[in-house]
Amino acid sequence: FHLKHFPLDLRILTCQMAFFQSNGTECCPVNWVEHEGSCYWFSRAGKTWSEADKYCQLENAHLVVINSREEQKFILQHTGAFHIWIGLTDSDGSWKWV
Repeated sequence: FHLKHFPLDLRILTCQMAFFQSNGTECCPVNWVEHEGSCYWFSRAGKTWSEADKYCQLENAHLVVINSREEQKFILQHTGAFHIWIGLTDSDGSWKWV
């Protein structure tokens, strides 16, 4: 048993409990939004891209990678006029998804 993995293990168990209690319709952490099998957390905190990326990693998540027009619409519906960071970077001179 590694204490380092405890938060992730606890999150997985919590997610599984939520899944069973909702008859399989929900499996995201509290305050996260489920959409087509993925969980999204929308923050209003003013962070740089690097800070936001690091925060996501600490939460065992990643900045959003938009895979479809429907996913883009979903994100826009939840962010409105707010600017958001997505998981696209050009840190090495060429654009790539994180």
